[in-house]
Amino acid sequence: MTYTSQYGYSRLPPVPEIELVVGNPGGSPRPEILSVMVDSGADRTVLPLKVIKSMDLPFWDEGEVRDFSGNARKVSFYTAKITIPTLEEHLIKIIALDGVHPLVGRDILNFYKVTLDGRQKKIEIE
Repeated sequence: MTYTSQYGYSRLPPVPEIELVVGNPGGSPRPEILSVMVDSGADRTVLPLKVIKSMDLPFWDEGEVRDFSGNARKVSFYTAKITIPTLEEHLIKIIALDGVHPLVGRDILNFYKVTLDGRQKKIEIE
């Protein structure tokens, strides 16, 4: 199957955005559908802490991540069931950060072939 989405206009220039279904591995509460940026430069998927808390996602561990400048930051990891609509589900460790726009990173993207069509402002994932 192939998932297709138009770029989002939450930022300019427009960015690849997709719907991401986020669920608690324990099954409750109900999964949420989020609009997330696609970031092939990010190692991991990142969600706002308020989403993680509202979904009662289980805490996994704490660790350190580095940004492109090499600056280290301590973060908390949580476990989530992640699904791109029409594609398979994955159980992954996600990063929780305050006040961030949710994004999907290579921990999910590397399962798929991702095609960005900048001219048509479209992303395809298969």
